[in-house]
Amino acid sequence: MGDRKQFGRLTRREAMALAGAAGAAALIDTSALAQGAPKKGGVLKVSANANPSSLDPQTGGAGSDHTMLYPMYDTLVEWDYETLKPKPGLAQWSFPDPQTLVLNIRSGVTFHDGTPLDAEAVKFNFERAKTEQRSNIKADLATVSSIEVTGPQQVTLKLSQPDAALPGILSDRAGMMVSPAAVKANGNIDRKPVGAGAYEFVSWTDNEKLVVKRYEKYWRANERYVDGIEFAIIPEVATGVRSVVAGQNHVAYALPARQKAVLARAPNIQQATGPTVFCVQIYYNW
Repeated sequence: MGDRKQFGRLTRREAMALAGAAGAAALIDTSALAQGAPKKGGVLKVSANANPSSLDPQTGGAGSDHTMLYPMYDTLVEWDYETLKPKPGLAQWSFPDPQTLVLNIRSGVTFHDGTPLDAEAVKFNFERAKTEQRSNIKADLATVSSIEVTGPQQVTLKLSQPDAALPGILSDRAGMMVSPAAVKANGNIDRKPVGAGAYEFVSWTDNEKLVVKRYEKYWRANERYVDGIEFAIIPEVATGVRSVVAGQNHVAYALPARQKAVLARAPNIQQATGPTVFCVQIYYNW
């Protein structure tokens, strides 16, 4: 999949990144990808294969949520799409010793409600993840025995045992930072998400559509020029594929191999495959 053709400022690689946690195969309507110099504008329309379980990363329980969570929530650690290796996101990390993880938080980052993403906010998120009754990610942070603010933009985690997997874990739900102010004001933010990602929440109609718009104060000022993303919730994959072929949507993802023959005959459609962190689980009935 090439990177030169773009939809607004969103490259095709970035479009795939939206679906990267949900599956390795996707199709893209190339007629929607603008030519020439990048400029702001346009709405990316995605055929999403499931209704979110929650828009709070700590309380949701479906792997399919990630396609909609990643645009709204930046993570402390990110991963390279080509190698799947962890890299700095909202934080740089280091292990001074095997049982200590130090996170240095980027300065100048704000949540969508304008509040700062600082060390206190990160500590709040970790404590909430470990103690909130509805948290589904307690096990992700099981080795974290204490959380200490050691500077305005620094958090130090003491571990009960060495945990080299922790940076990778912080590229997933445990590293998605939510606004402490929003949680304190609303309690349940399953349907009122406030993150620090490139796009902020607009609306969610169950089993129909989720809409996000570009966050104008995003810390990566020269990225994500697309005005917004509309996720049309279409659980039936074949229907989602037809919506792209018909031009109603621009992207569909997590496609089964049986769709290849159909797509091969469709004009203006590009198929793409790539590495994924999506897990396929098989359970044996003994």
